[in-house]
Amino acid sequence: MKRGPHRLVQVKKWMMITMALMLVLSMLPAESTYAKGKSKLDRKVYGTPEPLLEPIASSPSVYDGAAGKEDGVNVMYTTAKGQPAIFQVVDIDNNKLLRSFPLTGVGESWHHEVAVDGTVYITGSNKLWAYSPVSKELTIAAEFGSQGLWALVTDPEGNAYVGTYPGGNVFKYDPSTGETRDYGRMIDAAPQEYVRSIAYHNGYIYAGTAHDKIMKVDVVTGEKQDIASTLGDTGFVYDLNVVDDKFLFARYSVSQKMYVYNLESGTWLNQSINNVNGLHVADSLDGKVYFIADRKLKSFDPYNEVLEETSITYGSGLRGADWAEFPNNPELPGKNLVTMQFGGAISIFNIQNGTVKVLDSVLKTPASVIHTIEKDHNGKIYMSSLGGGAGAVYDPASGLNQAIKIGQADSMVTSGTQMYMGTYPGANVYQYDTEAAPSDQNPKLSFQIGDEQDRVVVMTSGEGKIFMGSVSTYGKLGGALTVYNPASGSEGIQVYRNIVENQSVVGLAYLNGKIFGSTNINNGLGSVSTAEEAKMFVYDVKKGVKITEFSPKIKGVDKPEFIGRLTAGPDKLIWGAANGHIFALHPANLKVVKSKEVFTGDYNFGAWSSVPMEFSKDGLLYALFGTQLIAVDPKTMEHKDIVKAHQFEMGNDGHLYYSNFNQKTQLDRITVQDAD
Repeated sequence: MKRGPHRLVQVKKWMMITMALMLVLSMLPAESTYAKGKSKLDRKVYGTPEPLLEPIASSPSVYDGAAGKEDGVNVMYTTAKGQPAIFQVVDIDNNKLLRSFPLTGVGESWHHEVAVDGTVYITGSNKLWAYSPVSKELTIAAEFGSQGLWALVTDPEGNAYVGTYPGGNVFKYDPSTGETRDYGRMIDAAPQEYVRSIAYHNGYIYAGTAHDKIMKVDVVTGEKQDIASTLGDTGFVYDLNVVDDKFLFARYSVSQKMYVYNLESGTWLNQSINNVNGLHVADSLDGKVYFIADRKLKSFDPYNEVLEETSITYGSGLRGADWAEFPNNPELPGKNLVTMQFGGAISIFNIQNGTVKVLDSVLKTPASVIHTIEKDHNGKIYMSSLGGGAGAVYDPASGLNQAIKIGQADSMVTSGTQMYMGTYPGANVYQYDTEAAPSDQNPKLSFQIGDEQDRVVVMTSGEGKIFMGSVSTYGKLGGALTVYNPASGSEGIQVYRNIVENQSVVGLAYLNGKIFGSTNINNGLGSVSTAEEAKMFVYDVKKGVKITEFSPKIKGVDKPEFIGRLTAGPDKLIWGAANGHIFALHPANLKVVKSKEVFTGDYNFGAWSSVPMEFSKDGLLYALFGTQLIAVDPKTMEHKDIVKAHQFEMGNDGHLYYSNFNQKTQLDRITVQDAD
């Protein structure tokens, strides 16, 4: 049947309207309500957790040691970092391990001290441990609630004093009664404070803080006074040592200057010493106090204020400093200065001969806690350890695991054949060539962010550039967005401090020439937050400017302390997390188009909380809320609890790789398959 002209016009009109509607719908990024139908999660089968290996166990990491005598031989007391940490007794005379003890529930120890009766005190987590060289037993002497122990000293009566974080308190432990006394907070000016170093002299405790001050505390009355106000130095008082019962040596970590205080006159000597590296000094030998500065063993005569340099070079600092004699070893005449190395070796400095003898490590090596996990373009999995010193590269395809030398990398990202790693402390960025074998120069230091940044907590890449979000250093406000162009080398570094005023940058995602960022209101430890809620921002990569800053409107979320992390989804939305909610943001109008609460536990996961998240190849979103790994179908917003974990990564093979919840040193795998 023939259609008339009017009928044809109507048909064409409706066809044009239909085509226009289809075009508009195709331009929408995603549905604003949950799609109906069966969730993709219903078709997924998650296998039983499969233990793979403890990947990071290449060498011990030690922070401190103390020399003593046990059964007539020279010994070194030290603790190797791990899960758990292991307290160990080493025979220095014969360089052999005598015995070791796991410190249950402890990951590391910052200080060891030999008391007048020979008892060895060890700080570990919130506990003061005591080792008897007579009974060869290790016990818990005292516990201090939520306080971590960072500094330790003993007095001539055998009492032990500890300095803590985050309270910044000093406590006394009396072994004769088993009781403790709290001298209170040394400063009480910030929510989080350190007593990082401590010394004792003639009825007074000297407490070195992270806020410039050295507090002198009367152990009877508890009265306090700051003796460092005239120095004008700032930051951590990292080391305090009493020498010859007459002088107090104090080192500031930022300036690396060491000052000497005359305990008898109550005045500071005129001369300070530059570029000092190390945690301790011992009593003087022939009137000279020895330490490491400018990679040399140097001495300072505090009686005459004379600084001298020895012929001994040394690339580290003193981790414990004690004098020992070795009468049966003609290579080591007289008194020798003994100390630990970070890797577990013992160094013996012979002043008379001008030599240093290094004893190979004989320590038990506990596996290190897996801190960060990231894969490269080939699917190899890179891991760093908590506390640093070692990492690993694991290839799921071959099962090969290789050790790498890297500090505590808080974040990693791959770009082409290069893996970039942001390490703490100091916000250093390392570069690893994924096509080359691990070596002393792979990874290598690329640059340091600077501008009072300390922790690189998130990284992403785009347009050949690396984008980094960071947290400021101790006591400071203001994180940063750092943009690095590897093609421009050192000229290609741009640091945008306070891109959101007085907040840390914890989430970054790249999409279509823009960086979408998110923040946490918390800053460097020991700082006082001034912001009330976390924010999001948009940065134009080509123009190099922040376009906007805003508060996303997420149903059920009011003034979150943190937002993030962020990731760009296959649906071209920006996905993030806040207060137990997953949400999706339209990148053009910055509106939240969908959200859902998927986690109902405590969502405050630490100082710089964030929720690591990643999309699988088939479009599921995986997010780690604290220690709960959750899978989310971004279309239906259905979610499912998968496993308890500390860190995770989606493998190129589609399986989940994660650090074991109960054994954080272990890498596990869960296979992920379709039911059909």
